[in-house]
Amino acid sequence: MHYFHGDRENWNLLFPVDGVGHLIMGKQRPILLNRRKMFLLRPEVDRIFHIEDFLQIHWVHFNLDAHLQYPPEWQEITPGILEITMDEKHIENFSRIFSEIHELCQIRQSGWYRLAYCLVQEIILRGNMIAQHGFTQKKIEQAARL
Repeated sequence: MHYFHGDRENWNLLFPVDGVGHLIMGKQRPILLNRRKMFLLRPEVDRIFHIEDFLQIHWVHFNLDAHLQYPPEWQEITPGILEITMDEKHIENFSRIFSEIHELCQIRQSGWYRLAYCLVQEIILRGNMIAQHGFTQKKIEQAARL
């Protein structure tokens, strides 16, 4: 089990790549971490990660401030945890973006910080599109059942 108490003023973006784990924020129920889901964690809440055997994850922490123009519109599955569910095409796209963010943070050439924030904004916006599509799909399925 890994307790994480740092960066309490930052949002955290988690993208599980491989392995199995659970995330607990505060006193909420455990959330399964798997590669078809991406999570946004609100600031100010302690996090506990329980890793079953192995867990590889992309992780970015950032301030949701003037650098980002559009807020996340992802589904809040429990207080403090927002989520999207992806298909394989999305997983490949997000993997590419996270890899570029990681590379920028390693190189730190002039302008890297702004570009990294633009890529975080791209992840949030693509996530908003996925979340909206899922919401619309659920409404269509409910209407069909009626």
